[in-house]
Amino acid sequence: MVECLMGDVLNHLEREETRETGRPRILVVDDEEIMLSMLVEHLRGQSYEVDGCYNGAEAMKRIDQYEYAVLITDLVMTPIQGQEIVAYLKKHHPDTEAIVMTAYASVDRAVEAIHQHVFDFVEKPFSLRRIDVTVSNAISKYRLSLENRKLVEELARQNERLEERIRNATQDLQDLTVKDGLTGLNNYRFYQSIIVAEISRCIRYGRDLSLAVLDLDFFKIYNDQHGHQAGNEALCLLAQILESNSRESDHIIRYGGEEFVVVFPETGKKEAAKNVERTSEALRKASLTVDSPTGLGFLTLSAGLATCPADATEAESLMRAADMALYDAKNQGRNRIVLADESHQKARQGTSE
Repeated sequence: MVECLMGDVLNHLEREETRETGRPRILVVDDEEIMLSMLVEHLRGQSYEVDGCYNGAEAMKRIDQYEYAVLITDLVMTPIQGQEIVAYLKKHHPDTEAIVMTAYASVDRAVEAIHQHVFDFVEKPFSLRRIDVTVSNAISKYRLSLENRKLVEELARQNERLEERIRNATQDLQDLTVKDGLTGLNNYRFYQSIIVAEISRCIRYGRDLSLAVLDLDFFKIYNDQHGHQAGNEALCLLAQILESNSRESDHIIRYGGEEFVVVFPETGKKEAAKNVERTSEALRKASLTVDSPTGLGFLTLSAGLATCPADATEAESLMRAADMALYDAKNQGRNRIVLADESHQKARQGTSE
């Protein structure tokens, strides 16, 4: 058992050495001992790496172990015929070329060999020169097949990389059209693309949809006092707060300037108002100071909130209702959330002003 294992190891090392030297590997199968020995010895003399087998079973074991450039097999053998060996070879190593030889040549057998993608059909007896030319041509075709396969694989890899680049570029272009360059939030174009569908879904399934319009109070004054860079940072901070308070199903939009919109699918007015209140509180806690007409304080936001279908059932009228509520929030002193159905009755005061 140990001797067999050692033999396999040595044989494997020898094959790897052969692969590195680039010598073509040939498998010869013939149940005639003299013919087999003669071919193996001759081909080895031509600087090929050659294995010889007396039967099909042993040949199939070799095919399982190694990849050969060329198979040379007798056609008529028992119990496994040459055609079976060729079929087995092509199933496992389709690039390996097969040369079939027999002393019982016939048109039918030649046609059958061709149908099995045999490279050539050699009739016994043959000259060694005939074998040399046939083997050389078969090896050339084998190498060409390998190069073609490598080329196809490389083209496939390049095509995959190109498709990935196209997908990324397409996504980048889509992001440019629907993403705000400063905050990374969705923009007005994105809002236009989703609001009608969201409202339709809300009405179809009989569920609420809330829309909040948020605006930073005295933002122009804050910008003038601290500079545009600080103003940009404040906008990005609000964007981060909104994202941290949102659900995956919510849509957060930088609507324009210092105005933001949040679409809350399947959300009633009170629940949406609580979400906006959390955002407002988090902004106040950021302590971004601004010296406004009302005195020195922190940057705050005002918000108007409307719900479909209670306040409106169309995109334009829903935005108008939320915008009017925001207008009332500003008029009532800022730093507050006004609900559309309360916009002319009372304002929801922020926890601190």
